[in-house]
Amino acid sequence: MQPEELESRRQGVARVAAELIAREGLEAATVRRIAAELGCSTTMITHYFNDKEEVLLLAYQHIAQQGADRVQDALRRHPDDLAEVMVSMAAVGAEALSRWRVYLAFRERASYDTVFAAEQRRWVEHTLDTVTELVRGRCREEDSARETAQLLIALVHGIALQTLFDPDLWPEAAIRAALHSQVRHLLSD
Repeated sequence: MQPEELESRRQGVARVAAELIAREGLEAATVRRIAAELGCSTTMITHYFNDKEEVLLLAYQHIAQQGADRVQDALRRHPDDLAEVMVSMAAVGAEALSRWRVYLAFRERASYDTVFAAEQRRWVEHTLDTVTELVRGRCREEDSARETAQLLIALVHGIALQTLFDPDLWPEAAIRAALHSQVRHLLSD
């Protein structure tokens, strides 16, 4: 099997695992359940992965990359609109809500699993670097760019968490309004 085909199959398993986690939670993502979702045997899963932990890690990387791709798309469409870039990170739309359900499941896991904690830190650091670059030169004091980026990311995370529990409290319009308001506030002179 060619390396590209192998990676494609591994990504397919990761995608299905992430979808299962989004629907039913991390505990539902057993090798047996993932295989059933794929319509294959558990042997097929164990052929491509050393263990369930490897499947879960790739599932997290899969959704984290989707989130990063969404941010890059927003940067292309709105290069000068930091608020819209922040909206692209938020739990806006069905796909983003699913992704945030998976993020939340893995955040709990990262609280006691060093491998998942390191992976989460890596993706958060990547996002923080991206937002810091967007903020640099636009906030009140140059040395506060990273702090401002941290505040904006924390706001997105907090709203996303609340949206998962109470979507009526945070419809898309409210999320957009809050992020636009806070970007204006944090970047005002």
